[in-house]
Amino acid sequence: MRGSNGKRETLRHLKPGNESSFKKLLNSLANIKIGNGSSFLGGFKSLTSLKIGRSGDGRQLLSISIEHGFVKLLVTRGLEVVDFKILMASPEFFREGLVGDKNRVSGIIQGALDEMSLGDCRVIGAVPGFQNTLRIIRLPNAKGLQPSEVIPREARRTMGVSLETNQLAWRELGGEMERKRWVVVSAARHSVSSLVDTAQQAGLKVSIVDLRAFALARVANRPDAVFAWLAPDGCDVIIIKESVPVQQQSLFWGAGQVEGAVLVERVSDMVERTISLYNDANADAAIMNNVPLYVSGSPISVETDIGARVATNLQRPAATLAPPLPLPPDFPLHDMVVNIGLALRGA
Repeated sequence: MRGSNGKRETLRHLKPGNESSFKKLLNSLANIKIGNGSSFLGGFKSLTSLKIGRSGDGRQLLSISIEHGFVKLLVTRGLEVVDFKILMASPEFFREGLVGDKNRVSGIIQGALDEMSLGDCRVIGAVPGFQNTLRIIRLPNAKGLQPSEVIPREARRTMGVSLETNQLAWRELGGEMERKRWVVVSAARHSVSSLVDTAQQAGLKVSIVDLRAFALARVANRPDAVFAWLAPDGCDVIIIKESVPVQQQSLFWGAGQVEGAVLVERVSDMVERTISLYNDANADAAIMNNVPLYVSGSPISVETDIGARVATNLQRPAATLAPPLPLPPDFPLHDMVVNIGLALRGA
């Protein structure tokens, strides 16, 4: 599937709830710097806000996202879509949303790159699979408290993750006088390596890895929202508060065709449970019934009314995607929504 060139335009101004802090977090929180021994924490060391109306360093950006049966490639220069491809691969090459056969999938990517309008570029990828999560953790505002000691312990207790199998990062969001809020993100180590190793075998060096939640929040471009992203074998539900993802729940249901009515019920239940989980722990910053719901992902390209049906089930307004960059007329937005969020990070 081949894209066409799009006209470059100025990115309309993002309007987060608290621009001075949250827009900066949204742009760089949870980026994993790959190589040279740097860690998952690399993205927290330098917070730089999204540059509105600029085109980065002029180099092309190649964004990669992977899901069951598909590899999606998007080439951008600043805010211009240069080229894109959606590559189909045998379901046998994947396992639980990750690449199982890196040799076969890397070969497919390498063949596609030879046909694309690709010059000197940076590479950014989304962590695949359904083993990644994020959550708000509240800690006492106590003198001498060491987040590096307390947060991994709390992440194990409340999120069920550990440093042995996951890469953790966190950032303070402020809070009350007695307690501070921290957003904690976790990516499974094997999920990260699945992406990076496959790209490397295809001759690509991934410089930044982003969580899907942050890519989708950029596309939503709203202070408060609920975002359900669907894949053939599972879904993510993300709570966005003041432009920052603050809660994520994922559900893996396995490969195989899922009939539309069943999919609507599964997603409706997952959205409802994720909102309830967040609201129970954050009564002072709850997601109200008027907060809009975005539903996107590959299945929406097949059954376009899934999002409206989920929103109707939950009696919540359905939002329409309007990403802040120009797209070619034939661009498959729902299929490429994660890549668009990655491209906005690179812009």
